[in-house]
Parts: sequence; C-alpha cells; structure tokens
Amino acid sequence: MPSSALQPPADNPTQIFEIFRGSYGSELLTAATAHFNVFGMLAREPLTLAQLCERLKLAARPAIVLTTALAAMNLIAKNEDGRFVLTPLATAHLVPGADFDVSDYVGLAASFPGVLEMVERLKSNKPAGLDESDQGAAFIYRQGVRSAMETRELARHFTLALAGRAKNVAPVLAEHPVLAEHVTLRGPATLLDVGGGTGIYSVALLQKHEQLRAIVLDRPEVLKLAVEFAREYGVEDRLDCREGDMFVDKLPTGRRHPADP
Repeated sequence: MPSSALQPPADNPTQIFEIFRGSYGSELLTAATAHFNVFGMLAREPLTLAQLCERLKLAARPAIVLTTALAAMNLIAKNEDGRFVLTPLATAHLVPGADFDVSDYVGLAASFPGVLEMVERLKSNKPAGLDESDQGAAFIYRQGVRSAMETRELARHFTLALAGRAKNVAPVLAEHPVLAEHVTLRGPATLLDVGGGTGIYSVALLQKHEQLRAIVLDRPEVLKLAVEFAREYGVEDRLDCREGDMFVDKLPTGRRHPADP
C-alpha cells in the first residue's frame, strides 16, 4: 500500500523551524544594520535592486537574499516604481538618529562570529567553507563551485535532512486554500518542481490531484532519492526526474519517462 504524503503531523513543528532558522535572520538583520547601513540608505531615498547592489558593493544574488529577508521581516517593501523603501517599523526604529532608534542595540552583535561570517558570505557571493583557493563544498549546486550535491553520501544526507522538514510542510501545501484558489486542475496539467530534491512537494500534489503530472529538476545524485520517494508513494508513473542545472539550463517541458533520471 503506497504511503500518503497528504497526512499532516499531529503537532505543528513550525516553532522548531523558527527557532532553528532564527539565528540566520538575526545575522542578516545585524549585517544590514551595522555593516551595510541599508536602513540609513533607504531613509535618504528609495533605491532599485541595481542601485542597492552598486552602493552595497554586492552581487545580485546576495543582494536578493538580503532584501528578501528584510522584506519578510516587514522592514522594507517595494513602492509603486519597484524601488525599495522602508516600512514604518524600520523608519521608527532602525534609521540612525530616529527618536526610537535601536540600531546601536542591534549593532551590539556586529562583531559576533556568525554575523561576520554572514557579511563575508554576502560580500564574496560564495557559500560557507569556500576560500579563494576554492576549498570546501557548497550544499547548493552552482556551476563552477565544488558542490556536496555531486557526492553520493553528502547529497543523500543533505537531501534527506531537507526532506524531514518538507514531509511536515507538503501536506499543508497540498491542502492550502490559497493554492486551491490559484491552481485550478480541471484537466491534465504538468507541474515543474525546480530544485525539487526528493520531490515530496510534488508527490503530495500528485496524490491530491490524480490528473496532475510532475517533473522534478535537480542534480543526478539528488534525483536518485526522488526516484525512491516516487516509488514509495506510488506516483512513479506520473513523476518525471530530469537532470539539470536550474541556473543555466533551459527549463524542461513535457514528459520523458517516469521516475528515471
């Protein structure tokens, strides 16, 4: 009997995830405040992403990481012109010199090792563990960077670790009313899961919608796990695994063959 990816956990693990990921948010906030002066810059004038990149001396990718995190914290937003502006919360509390400014308080962590490492990651646009001689390995595949996702043991360990979280989230995603409102599956359709790992999100949606097919695009070692998951959950006839680099390869369309990289 195939397993179900639609059965949610009895207890909501969100608190565990928020505690675990909270340190990264703190480090990004401190970096933005004490090292890059993002809030002081935006207090003077709204800026496009390109202008922020130029003034912060960051490549596009780390700038997107930083601005996405700050937007999620409700500290910056985009105006009608697509430029970044401060939210009222940031204006009141993170602009240097404001009446209720707490930027110096946040800055107390400016020299913490985790913050300094985060700043270096953003400035160098390299994953943790990589120096100028390209030592170490990244867990997210990027062309030209040695990746743990190309090594069988590390790829399996990291992908299964992410799957632990995904198994908790996938049933909620599949049943979410917003998804149901915006994704109407009244006939045959194909879902493209870019960087899908084990494909557990696709599996849940495949079990929810019998007429749906899915393509998981990822690295070869990762896809071996997607094949296993497809078989375990009984959707191997509707899940297609495609090898590829999501940063440079053309995104696939249509079916090739089920659950076989």
